[in-house]
Amino acid sequence: MDVTGGTEQPRIKTRLLSVGFAAAALVGVGAASASAWTFATTSAPQRAIYNGTSFGDGAGTISRSGYSILNIDVKLKDPVNNTGRPYQQTNAWFPTDLNYTAASTQTGRRSQGANTWASMNRVTINTTRSSYGVRVESKVCEDVSLRPDICSTYNVKTSLT
Repeated sequence: MDVTGGTEQPRIKTRLLSVGFAAAALVGVGAASASAWTFATTSAPQRAIYNGTSFGDGAGTISRSGYSILNIDVKLKDPVNNTGRPYQQTNAWFPTDLNYTAASTQTGRRSQGANTWASMNRVTINTTRSSYGVRVESKVCEDVSLRPDICSTYNVKTSLT
């Protein structure tokens, strides 16, 4: 029998529950502040197509680090040996920004005529600090001189949290 009249066991259980809830809250916050989105894969890439031919292929992930940093990791290949070089463009903005003022960045260009996948250097976007996430869109383009670039349609993630 407990000397304290049986109150020690419930107190220990209450403390353990409090610690458990605090740990669960920290895990939940950590998961909410860092997530990744695969916008395309090498087996199903984004393609910059013109007249039925892909001039640039791209694949990769966009991950959120904390509340304001996006890391963009991309692989590119250039299936057509011409003077253009493929790149990937990412736009991001705070989801409640009605004016859609986007932060934007592009990866480096892939060597022209390089019909193998190559990783580009990681690029980052510093977005508006927000716990609500950011809207992200990604496209792959072929850099073409003297006319608009050939681009894929945008892949869109409405809220990367």
